[in-house]
Amino acid sequence: MRVKEILSILVLFLAMGNFPWSGNISQHAMAQEASVVETTLRRRVAEFYALMKAKRSAEAERLVTADTLEQFRLMPNGEFLGVEVDSMEISKDGKSATININLLVSSATLPVPFQLPRKTNWRLESDGWRIVIPQQTMESGASSMFKSTAPQSGKLPSFDLQFTQPIVDVTPIKQGEKKIAKFSFTNSAAHPVTIVNIEADCGCVVMKTVKKTYKPGEAGELEMEFDSTKYAYDFGQTVAIITEPGNQRINLLLKASVAPKQ
Repeated sequence: MRVKEILSILVLFLAMGNFPWSGNISQHAMAQEASVVETTLRRRVAEFYALMKAKRSAEAERLVTADTLEQFRLMPNGEFLGVEVDSMEISKDGKSATININLLVSSATLPVPFQLPRKTNWRLESDGWRIVIPQQTMESGASSMFKSTAPQSGKLPSFDLQFTQPIVDVTPIKQGEKKIAKFSFTNSAAHPVTIVNIEADCGCVVMKTVKKTYKPGEAGELEMEFDSTKYAYDFGQTVAIITEPGNQRINLLLKASVAPKQ
């Protein structure tokens, strides 16, 4: 059999889905495509909320669907410290998505920053993913998407380690410098408390404090070193402190306004 005939048969098998490896190839391609779609969408979500956090809502308009742009313009621009994607569900046709996010906000009624869950909808258009602003923002005149409402007093979290200043700003700082942020606290529990883990998304923040366990009533101070080498202008990094007993999670915030190199 000639090579040309063999190639023709192979093409026919692939077209019919009967080639032994066609199923695996197809599934692999679909998995790769889904991964690319999710990555692209996550980047668009991060871009939108970065603009909103920086109060650049005029620039953020290009990431809003045209049919909900008026709702977006009527929406109050609430304060928030950061955002993380909790879960993502993309439709089978790949043209819409529901994304659950957590906004990190602060309030005068709470000792530490806390998370507000929010459900957002996104639509794939010719120029990429855009957020769909819910109609309720126009009817009520207030948006639940950015509104920073603290939990009811009966639902306030109670932490063993009570921080006097959960948000520390190390400004002024020049790009390339390192500075220490100090977070003071007291163990308000009737039992010893141990810091078992510290979580930060950025390697530019390093914990310098060695002591882990604190007796009842004992005061302490967490020292974190911020390396500004790769950052300029506004910087904010949430650091989660995990303590035992109780697996308590306390969010702290290190802020800085970094003067870029000339």
